[in-house]
Amino acid sequence: MGDILHGPGKTHAVAALATIENLDLERCTAYSDSVNDVPMLSMVGTPVAINPDSKLRDVAEDNGWLIRDYRSVRKAVRTYGLPAMATAAFSYGSWRLMRK
Repeated sequence: MGDILHGPGKTHAVAALATIENLDLERCTAYSDSVNDVPMLSMVGTPVAINPDSKLRDVAEDNGWLIRDYRSVRKAVRTYGLPAMATAAFSYGSWRLMRK
């Protein structure tokens, strides 16, 4: 296990790995949740913001990068409560049954 990398350290490590493994970075994907990783994300063909902080979300939106926020279900439960989520699940299940 190596050192924990941040900012420019990640960028240099990715570049070094790509050279060693003969990787075409345009065909690679990188994932991050922090604006600190924008240089690394900018190196690859498919950058993905996962549960991004607000600044990374802005950069991702400006650049047309994929954004995946898996906190949404937890946020919905906290905001609307479990009964609302149960109602939504029941409604979806009923709709699926009626389609058959």
